[in-house]
Amino acid sequence: MSSKRLLFASAIVAAISVNAAAQGRCCAADPIAPCTGSGTEQGYAIDYSGSLLMQASDGKTAPYYLSSRRDGTLWVSPYVSAARIGAHRDRDDSRRFAYSFGADLVAGYLSGVEYGRWLTDGDKWGKHDLRPSPVHLQQLYGSVKWRSLLLQAGLWENTFSIFPALGSGDLVYSDNARPVPQVRLGFVRFQDVPLTRGWLQVMADVAYGKFTDSRWLEKQFNYYSDFVTTGTLMHHKRLYFRVADRQPLAFTVGLQHAAQFGGTRRIYLDGKMIEEHKMKGGLKQFLKVLVPSRGEGSEYYDGNSLGSWDASLRWRLPQGHCLTAYFQWPWEDGSGIGKLNGWDGVWGLSYSAATPQWIDRATVEYIDLTNQSGPMHWAPGDFPGTGIPGEATGADDYYNNFAYDGWANYGMSMGSPFVKSPAYNLDGYPAFLDNRLRGYHIGISGTPAAGWNYELLFSQRTSWGTPKIPAPHRRHDTSWSAAASWTPRAVPQLAVTAQLAGTHGSLYGNSFGARVSLTYSGTFTFKKKHNGK
Repeated sequence: MSSKRLLFASAIVAAISVNAAAQGRCCAADPIAPCTGSGTEQGYAIDYSGSLLMQASDGKTAPYYLSSRRDGTLWVSPYVSAARIGAHRDRDDSRRFAYSFGADLVAGYLSGVEYGRWLTDGDKWGKHDLRPSPVHLQQLYGSVKWRSLLLQAGLWENTFSIFPALGSGDLVYSDNARPVPQVRLGFVRFQDVPLTRGWLQVMADVAYGKFTDSRWLEKQFNYYSDFVTTGTLMHHKRLYFRVADRQPLAFTVGLQHAAQFGGTRRIYLDGKMIEEHKMKGGLKQFLKVLVPSRGEGSEYYDGNSLGSWDASLRWRLPQGHCLTAYFQWPWEDGSGIGKLNGWDGVWGLSYSAATPQWIDRATVEYIDLTNQSGPMHWAPGDFPGTGIPGEATGADDYYNNFAYDGWANYGMSMGSPFVKSPAYNLDGYPAFLDNRLRGYHIGISGTPAAGWNYELLFSQRTSWGTPKIPAPHRRHDTSWSAAASWTPRAVPQLAVTAQLAGTHGSLYGNSFGARVSLTYSGTFTFKKKHNGK
């Protein structure tokens, strides 16, 4: 039996996987705040988690729902056999001063994907195999809290969102890609604004980091045309206001801004490098991306800036159930900020039950990114000496930029996974090729019995390529996933999960896959000494 068939058969029968998420997704009351509560009255507690996972699929890449919104741990590899171990201590936010730390490691076999590349030694087009490292550090972080302020540094998976976990993913900063090493300063969670008696709350933070995927970009790039930018720096910030959270009807509104800056861009044409340009990344640029401003003597703003306007309206029913309507409006420049991009955005409706039941979560979203502020971009400043005075601020080209390879890390979109990530570009093109699209996403989860949970996901989308590289024909995709998890009553620390997923269409290709995982988690408690003993 071939190794691929053996892996596929094993995936149906048993598996390995651990999700040692150092910051678990359990704070339903305040989705922006990390979970807390490792401390105990009896001693010093550290939570741990370990798991084994096996995955197999029959396509060139894994089905969409096997790879998306998994913090980049499994990339797009069709075959995976891996283990993950980790430990963390959560903060006790009831204290004025508190801290947390965590680390986890992923190791195992992840199959490669074939990418096209220009072979300079023979002046011809060829292929090469690219696979993730067999061992990588997924998280390593520490945080310090004083009163309402939080300082966090290192690698950690993103758990901050005002939108439901069953959705398609945040447009600006989702949980689809591997973490970027960074330093973040802001509020611990939503804070009451003085003199409003809790009627108005605010949440804000700001972060700077550096991408570590330069070697991956150099390996995936085709070296024939376009450009590759390495050594890039990252910036992200958000500001949210929440009104009447303690009332049945509550409203949240705010915005996010992300940016790439610094780094070195190398431009290729017909298989030869024709230009190398080092972008500014000094202290002055850190300030310029904080409040975006034009470069010296340039019509362009420094760096690659993108963001979104975010809003949600939550209605808490008398029985404790909740209905939430929400939207995210993306922007890439001034036209998007001014909402000149039509109906572009994510429009969602979500339901959550107060207690576990057959359907305790449901989400439906309509995603439209086809307007992009119009079909073309024209600025007289881009063409000195032109006699055309008019201006057209369109062709926003979401996630892409003339100087950066796109808002992605290790080929996985840092924003919405609903937009096809560069890792799926088998021709070695390093940016987004299908950001002009329209579709919908549905998610349902429930608890039919004690110890049993399920999750169903379904999406369809149609892509017209990008504003600058239109697709000659529309590309379609239909993706689905069905997963079930069982926690034995006798061993509540253990979770067994099985998932089937499929992708069909010309966008990602056809693929069917399965995953099985076994996860064990618990707590080490170091007892405190009493009376000097």
